Amino acid sequence: YLHALGFITVVYWPALLMVAIIADPIVHLVLGEGWDSVVPLARLLALASVFFFPVVLTYPLLIALNANGSAFAFNMISRSSAAVILCGASFFGLTAIAASQFISLPLQMVLCFVFLRRYVPFKWRDLYAALMPSGLVCLATIAGPIIIAFRLGFRFDFSLPETALVCILA
Repeated sequence: YLHALGFITVVYWPALLMVAIIADPIVHLVLGEGWDSVVPLARLLALASVFFFPVVLTYPLLIALNANGSAFAFNMISRSSAAVILCGASFFGLTAIAASQFISLPLQMVLCFVFLRRYVPFKWRDLYAALMPSGLVCLATIAGPIIIAFRLGFRFDFSLPETALVCILA
């Protein structure tokens, strides 16, 4: 399980961080001009999604371990809590909905570990050791793009050539 998390996060985390860094060019490429208000939302969602990494493995692993009741309980609790958080945030607008993912997704991550540790016992330091290489890959991935953004006046609205350079450096 911990190896699988390491394999997932070593690709998933740097990709999400790069989406957050180059959200402006991505939005302009995919949606066109006039969608600037989407860029901060895309950044928030990409950064919050960093916490989603164990969720994709939890349900299948619990089913594979014949822990169907726990799988059901995990799904109900995590999805219900996410729905309540999203609905509560919806009264405050789209930015609040996107920002609420910083509550919802970490909560789902914690629930994953609570449910899985009953069947797959591991120590927190083992999880840390499994995820540390992914963290180092993240730092290496974003170092070049952050330096470029800093040299450009700490702006992230990269032109096409700047985006290409940032991606190559990543």
